[in-house]
Amino acid sequence: MFEGVVNTIRSWAVNKGDASSRNQQPVELNGTPVHQVKGKSYLARAAQESARKVWNLSVSILTRAINITSTPIIWLTENRLGVAKLIGRILVPSQFSSVCDSSESKHLVSQLCDQSTEDGPRFEVIPVNDGNTELKAMICYPSGWDKQENKNSRCIVFNNPNGMLTHNFFKNGKLQKLMLPGYLQQDRKCPIIFYDYSGTGLNQTETSSWPTSKTITNDGCAVLKTALEKFQHVEVTGTSLGGGVATTSLEKVMSEDSSIEPERVNLISHDSFTTSPRVVLPRLPKLADTLGWLVGGSLNAEKSMQKLIDRKVSITVLSNLDDKMIRKGARMADFARKFKDRPEVTVVEDPIKFMYAHGLFTDIFRETLKTSKEVEPLAPLMTHPIEPDEDDDNQLESSEEYATAPESVAETDETQHRPN
Repeated sequence: MFEGVVNTIRSWAVNKGDASSRNQQPVELNGTPVHQVKGKSYLARAAQESARKVWNLSVSILTRAINITSTPIIWLTENRLGVAKLIGRILVPSQFSSVCDSSESKHLVSQLCDQSTEDGPRFEVIPVNDGNTELKAMICYPSGWDKQENKNSRCIVFNNPNGMLTHNFFKNGKLQKLMLPGYLQQDRKCPIIFYDYSGTGLNQTETSSWPTSKTITNDGCAVLKTALEKFQHVEVTGTSLGGGVATTSLEKVMSEDSSIEPERVNLISHDSFTTSPRVVLPRLPKLADTLGWLVGGSLNAEKSMQKLIDRKVSITVLSNLDDKMIRKGARMADFARKFKDRPEVTVVEDPIKFMYAHGLFTDIFRETLKTSKEVEPLAPLMTHPIEPDEDDDNQLESSEEYATAPESVAETDETQHRPN
């Protein structure tokens, strides 16, 4: 902006000088006009060229000084004096080794790609590039899926909860069918794209920056754009924080590209929020949103959801009513419920009491999303599945038995991977 102003002033000064010289033609003492011969005076041309170089050098130095000064100011403004970076460390704790081991995701992805066979599930790492966003993502193809035959088929993009990485959705090299992405692939029989946010898991490097609400939205946009380039229909999904990222990224991509028809996409938001600050202050939404904006840590999924509803995108919102992580007043279901009468909006709320309800993928949710009669039935869901036998990935205790079980029963190894 500053450079444009300077260039305008410079152009005006030069043009004015030229105009002035044209209007004041030199004359002899007797009033006879003198006709100048262009290029005759070497010294005159040299002086004029030197003046121009001095002017250009001055403008260049001024522009450089403005750029050097404005760049950190812009960075500090966007990141709220660095506070947004600190908030990002709370928003995306999966960047910490004490919460999630990023090396596990990298090792799992490498192992899955090496073990891919023609008959079984196949895995492929793909680069994702969009502007300044550079990521790696993994496509998981179901058994029997022919890449050429299904070239223009559908796919699923899954956005992670804040405390989980790609490897948490696999067990013994198999995609867990008890969770949202595993169930969807079993039902849809189409590829699913997994990725980890910048600075976490598969995308954590020595030089990667801290995630913020802005970077994770950009990550979701970049992966979604890649999916739309490869597939005809994309089902955008996410649990908890991932539901917010799915909503905001889908709305942003569709706003940037008006050619994307609503029929090409659909959204599934599972146990997610309206805005991230309201998760902390659900009873004071305006105060929460104001504070969130001030510190640069707000992810406003409510505003994006409204725009998607206006564009008549097919939307399904799943919510556990006993969710103690995202409480009443902050849940996306509270907002989406206002639009239940619209044919493209579906809101499903599960009232069953669970010890750890947040992020659970329950029987009601399965039935809501079920499209194929070939999906193998699962036993009634408990809060956290017990360790399944090697020959039966779907072995669970019934929810009725779990309801009367002591709290210690639920404290299995799966507890540490509870979605947040």
